[in-house]
Amino acid sequence: GSATTTLRKIGGHMGKVIEDVAQTIELLKENIAPQFFMGRNDEPMVKFRESGHDKSFDMRSRKFSSWLLLFIRKNDGNSSGKRMDYVRDELVALAHESGEQRDVFIRIAPVGNVISIDLGRPDYSFIHVSEDGYVINNECSAAFIRPNKQLPLPRPSGCSQNEFIRLFKKWFLGSHEYCFLLLAFMLKSLHRGFGAYAFLVLSGQQGSGKSVLSEWIKKLIDPSLPPHIPYPRESDDVVVAASNSYLFNFENGSGISGEMSDIMCGVATGSGYAKRKLYSDH
Repeated sequence: GSATTTLRKIGGHMGKVIEDVAQTIELLKENIAPQFFMGRNDEPMVKFRESGHDKSFDMRSRKFSSWLLLFIRKNDGNSSGKRMDYVRDELVALAHESGEQRDVFIRIAPVGNVISIDLGRPDYSFIHVSEDGYVINNECSAAFIRPNKQLPLPRPSGCSQNEFIRLFKKWFLGSHEYCFLLLAFMLKSLHRGFGAYAFLVLSGQQGSGKSVLSEWIKKLIDPSLPPHIPYPRESDDVVVAASNSYLFNFENGSGISGEMSDIMCGVATGSGYAKRKLYSDH
């Protein structure tokens, strides 16, 4: 009867969907040779090389959904929402089934004795800094993700150490005794993976330039929008900030509670904090 016909139609439709999903995954494997793995915080990740650039995505993110949509349109044409959902679910399952866990980084990653910095630029270029200097290319073995509000860093122009120190003192604190303390903080911020993270506290009267100085520091290391965010009132605020930026810049903090102090120390030393992941947190 009509019920049997309907079931046959549904079965035929699902068979076509399964076939389309399998075809899309085969296209992905043929075109970009993706690596599927899980991040340390249970992020289902994919890493691949496309058009000469190394790219990584958290497959739950909007950025990956946009990339996947464009890939399907370019290579197949059938990019319906349902098909997108089925393909993404299958890819996430592949990451879980891989049994592999890797570190996932924002902006800066230690790779052996080299510090790799994601410039956040459309050409997916990276700076690799070692004791011998630095090189810029489009290859990086570390897996980077790019939060939605991340801004690009400029490509370095190169200057001597003495010229850098002269410019640094001119732009920031002149000959003030704290100039080298500030420089030490910024260098430590680039040394991810080498001990606890550093905190910098700027104090002064209203109008003394604290916000401007902190914004400059943010632009040099990890520019993003907004350049500074309100001082956190809850632990979740810190967790979301740490998930969406490498260097987070809090302003207007008049004091710190014991609980918030413990949370900040946990962030500095890399200890974990469990929080239900919200789609809007990305």
